[in-house]
Amino acid sequence: MRSLEIQAVFKAVKPLVLVCVLLMSGLAVQAHEHDHERSAEEQDKLLHDEALFHFHRSEYMRTLVLLENEHVGTNHIDNDYHNRNHLLAVEAALRLGMLNEAEGILKHLGFTARERDIKHQTLYYQGKLSFTRERWNASIKELQEARKLLPPELRHEAAYMLSVAYLKRDLPVEAAKVMATLPKDSLWGAYAYFNLAMHYTERDRSASKALVALRVASTFTDETVEGREINDRINLAAGKIAIDLNDYEKASGFLEDVMAEGTSAPAAIVLYGQALQGLGRNRTAIQTWHRAKKFALMVPGVADAFQAIAYGYEQEELRSTSIDAYSEAISVYEKELLQTRELDEELRNSGLLAMLRKVQIDDSGVEWFLSTDLASNTPRIAFVYLLMSQDDVFVPARTLLEFDEHRSDLRQGLQRLEALESVLKKRLGKAGKGRKPVKLSVDETVLNDLISQRNQMVESFKRLPAGPQKTLAATEIRSLDIELRVLKRRYESVRERLTDTQGFFRRQLEETGKIRQEFEQLVSELDREIKTLDESLSATAREELEKHRKQMHNYYIRSQLALVNLYDDIAVSELQKSLDLQKEVIKGAGS
Repeated sequence: MRSLEIQAVFKAVKPLVLVCVLLMSGLAVQAHEHDHERSAEEQDKLLHDEALFHFHRSEYMRTLVLLENEHVGTNHIDNDYHNRNHLLAVEAALRLGMLNEAEGILKHLGFTARERDIKHQTLYYQGKLSFTRERWNASIKELQEARKLLPPELRHEAAYMLSVAYLKRDLPVEAAKVMATLPKDSLWGAYAYFNLAMHYTERDRSASKALVALRVASTFTDETVEGREINDRINLAAGKIAIDLNDYEKASGFLEDVMAEGTSAPAAIVLYGQALQGLGRNRTAIQTWHRAKKFALMVPGVADAFQAIAYGYEQEELRSTSIDAYSEAISVYEKELLQTRELDEELRNSGLLAMLRKVQIDDSGVEWFLSTDLASNTPRIAFVYLLMSQDDVFVPARTLLEFDEHRSDLRQGLQRLEALESVLKKRLGKAGKGRKPVKLSVDETVLNDLISQRNQMVESFKRLPAGPQKTLAATEIRSLDIELRVLKRRYESVRERLTDTQGFFRRQLEETGKIRQEFEQLVSELDREIKTLDESLSATAREELEKHRKQMHNYYIRSQLALVNLYDDIAVSELQKSLDLQKEVIKGAGS
């Protein structure tokens, strides 16, 4: 992918600048020698540690770029980190949705991996790739075979994906068998049984089976943030099923356990109000729905709460209060429609990337797009939060943000290159005006020490008696002499280049110019990539926004109609009262 080349070239400029500095200070040869002291495995381990740092920060593009561009030239023999790096690159590519990139690395591993555990992990990732591509039969086959010898963290995820694949093939019994292998301390079990419950709800139409599966799912949750979030989703789903069964007591029990500040809170509040209403506690239900009003209308369930409050007052025959509630709802929906139009105009004019950047500035959180604080937010932030909660938007949007960061890096690199070119041009100009040349030197201490050691070896060689040992020593000395001659030529070449000051700066200027041209070309290509992806995501975002607008428009019309009907009922009631009063007056006059 072109973005990989972009980052590779950006990294290439750093060694160039470093070499320029080192040559001018006479240290280049020593640095070069030091670079080759590390073994291939040591280099791969250092690379693995650096890549893991970026991976755990969810910087998947940087992880992939680092591994698949810098990781070259090492062998596959007795080097476990080489294959680990490839596997980490596959995981990063899958999280970015770069399936072809992942497939290419897996094909490479298929030929090179010799270790048994690496082979099974390679097969696991092949199964994960098939799973992502929704090739359920292939995924089942690959994951079943791979999970036998996987480490626990991968074996549990493999079981989860395998259960999903079985459910997609409408094989819940096989899925349940796989789920039974998951330990109680694995959150994958909570997700797996939750999916089984949804399968029973949608396919079998069996509420009782679904509730049993949800109860089992709840036993896998823990007190981590993720564990509490999935437990909220379980209780929310169970509460909805119980309401559909008119079992309002059971529903309220489930919904009371949903965290007040979690992402499931708004929907749980609305459903809890329905459960209370079903139990005949209408006033309490209205008070419950009032709690949902603090959330943005983008959050599912919040818009319903405004109408539920007004309707609840109407059912309580508090007509004036109901009128106020309907009027408030109409005002809120009208304001939301206006803000929706403004967001749509912002997307149309600036695109989603610009909106994401604004949200990043507005929100101080590091992982701002994963924030669970849905209260008291601006419409823009609320919209972006809910947009990024969708898998088909989150992955490409995260890629778009990383592309934008790489473009920023490239532009900074261009600025540095331009500054370096400016310095080199000034140095070249000074060198060409006959001024005193820049004093440059090469430290030959290392070379002289090697020559001295070689001479000592020759003296020792002369004292050896004739025989195989002396013959072997003679061979080693001849090999050393060849290496020393090569090293001496390199020193002389460096000295010659440093002596030719003007030529030195001219060559560095040419090299810098070439890299600057590559940067400019890559920035241009990255601009086109970003524009294409931004336009596609902006179109998706506008579609989602249009759905929300239609929903708000429907609520707005329904609230207006309800208010008109309420006024009509009041008018009819007042008219009836007036008629009854007239009848009483006429009746009294007649008597």
